Formats: sequence, structure tokens, C-alpha cells
Amino acid sequence: MRLWNQKKSSEPALDKKQWAIVIVLGLMGYYLASYLDFLGLQTISAGLERLIIFSYPTFVVLFSAIFYRRALTATVIIALGLSYIGILLVFIESLSLASTNILLGSAFVLSSAIIFSFFIMGSGVMVHCIGSVRFTAYTMTVASVATLTHFAFHHNLVLTVTTIPLEVYSLSLIMAVFATVLPAFLMNNGIKKIGANSTAILSSVGPIITLVLANQLLQETITNTQLLGTFFVLAGGLMVGRMKE
Repeated sequence: MRLWNQKKSSEPALDKKQWAIVIVLGLMGYYLASYLDFLGLQTISAGLERLIIFSYPTFVVLFSAIFYRRALTATVIIALGLSYIGILLVFIESLSLASTNILLGSAFVLSSAIIFSFFIMGSGVMVHCIGSVRFTAYTMTVASVATLTHFAFHHNLVLTVTTIPLEVYSLSLIMAVFATVLPAFLMNNGIKKIGANSTAILSSVGPIITLVLANQLLQETITNTQLLGTFFVLAGGLMVGRMKE
């Protein structure tokens, strides 16, 4: 994508500071946050995981208020309250179920959400400095190198690659293209056009889609509490999403 974009436009090279920021953000957003998220998914349901991970818009708003001195309006405070109530409802219900290590899994996912919120904030600055295509291509390349290095330290790389079933490669290719690369480019382009806060909040429609897919593909039960919690999260997201950056 970077090479293709370079043919279309001539852009100045990144300086050392920009390269350092790109590397740090790539490690945070597409490597560490993803790794912690997958660790959490080992012990909690996909529905709960999506609600927790989509608390990151609230962290974006809160951290923006702290670091950029942006005032929290009454509408934003109400929206954040609705989102946290929704997450709390589903979390409490999940605690009542006999799920192993749900607290640890939830902590992993919450850590992922916090790290990703810093990535979104940094993205909001960098996409305007170097462009959304360059930023996404570079940060995802950094994360790819980190992921392969991590994998090589824990597995026999050659043996694993040659013994993985073809079905795994097929599913991985689909996930890489349609659930990772395309969403990353779309999100970073959205950040460039409407800002980090609005992009983060609007993306909170993800939990309700995940509930439906988890029910259809993973046979996870959709409860009334999950639906109510999702409604609160979406209501909070829409309130902030309709505001101007």
C-alpha cells in the first residue's frame, strides 16, 4: 500500500522523531493491544470482550480532556456514563456465570482498550502530519515484524509454518484482509476526516454486530442484559458521535 501510494504522490521523508512515534504507535496499537485482546478472549466471551474493548472511545475522550485540556461537556459526561453502565451490566451478568478467570481475561481486554486509546490519540496527530495511508502502512509493518519476532521466540517457525492446516491459512488470510488491514485503513482515514474522538465513539457500533455474529457462529447466547448493555453503549456512542469535534 505504501509503494502504491508513493507512485501517486511525492511526500517528504519522515524525520527521526516521526519514525520513533510511528514505531511506538505501531507496537502499541497493532501488536500489544491486539495480543492482550486475544489473551482475554481465551477466558471471556466474544460479546463481553467487544463491550470492554469498545470502552476505548471513553478513554480517548477522558485522556484528551486530561492531556489536551479539552472540556468535558454535560452531554459527553452523560454519554460516558451510559457507556460504562452498559459495560458494567454485561460484566456483572458474566460474573454470575461459572466462567474461569473472567476477571483476569477482562483485565487483559481492559488493558488492551486503554493502550488502544493512546494509539487512537496518537493517530489523530500523525495522520495529519504524514497522511493516513503512510501512517497505517508503516505502523502495521512495525506490528507485523513484532508479531513474527514474538512468534519465532515461542515456536519453531519453519516447523510450524509447514504443519499448519490449509484451513488456518485461509481463515488467517480472510481475517488479515477484511478484519485487520481494511478496517485499519478505513479507521485512520476516518480519523483524518472527522477526528479521533468522533471516530472512536462512532466505531462503538461494533459490539452489537459482534453479539449477533457470536450467536450465529459461536453459539453464544444473547441475553436481555447483553442487549440492554449494548443499547446503553450505543446510545452513549451516538450522543458523542453527533457532536462536532
